[in-house]
Amino acid sequence: MADQVSEFEEFKETIMPSLQADLAAGATTEDLLQKYDRVALARLVSLLVSFKPEVALAAAKDILDRKLGK
Repeated sequence: MADQVSEFEEFKETIMPSLQADLAAGATTEDLLQKYDRVALARLVSLLVSFKPEVALAAAKDILDRKLGK
């Protein structure tokens, strides 16, 4: 649980301000997907090393399906 709180705090302090600025500047969905592609990949990797394989696999499939447009 502490790791999740730490991850959220890091997200809130680093990514969220950038995301809010992008949205305020009128970024499109495509713009956001391209810019934050690596953030999503990093999250996918962290899920894949999760202690709950069924959660990791479901999350990985969902993220990859979205990325590939399935």
